[in-house]
Amino acid sequence: MSVPPSHPRWYLLRHAQPLVEAGVCYGQWDIAADQAATNDAAHAFARHLCEAQDLRSSSPLLLQCSPLQRCQQLADALLPLLQQHGIQATLQNDTRLAELDFGTWEGQPWSRITPEQWQAWTSDFAHYPPGGGESTMQLLQRVRAAADEALRWLQQNPNGKVVWISHAGVMRALHWLQQHGATPPATAGAWPKEGACGYGQWLEVGADVHLLRTGDA
Repeated sequence: MSVPPSHPRWYLLRHAQPLVEAGVCYGQWDIAADQAATNDAAHAFARHLCEAQDLRSSSPLLLQCSPLQRCQQLADALLPLLQQHGIQATLQNDTRLAELDFGTWEGQPWSRITPEQWQAWTSDFAHYPPGGGESTMQLLQRVRAAADEALRWLQQNPNGKVVWISHAGVMRALHWLQQHGATPPATAGAWPKEGACGYGQWLEVGADVHLLRTGDA
């Protein structure tokens, strides 16, 4: 995966703080994010795009967004801010950018996951679907497909920018793909702790599709 050298053209923007108790597994559980924090994140990112990156109104901007409402809230807050700067962004909802599906684990405290369930997941981290949901391999496959599509769009739109409004799991999956390709992690311990940012923050994907630096509100 490669992009012609340029200023950062691909951003990974994470949703704001979700309205869920600490220690609860929420994956694809469709919970809302804090609206004030969402608005703050939208203003910070719009300012970064429109001022720091000197995004011209003639430059196409593709917003690809997870369908989960905590991401949709951020897209809804961001779009009118971009329009105020004369930037007409195209919004696409993409199920491939949703968080990992944890099946029956979602909405449950992590502390309720039994040792046997943990062992089953961590001993076959690539292929075991936690809670009967989705495996790490399945996450990697869909993120890779979305990434390939985003890169094709960038190649077809030399002045354009792509923004993924998504989740930590998707960010880490892209980071893994950049470092290791399609080969899945052999163990849970190999899954990257890096590669994601905090709530309401963003990462810039560079010319060689390597993460450059983080930004925040």
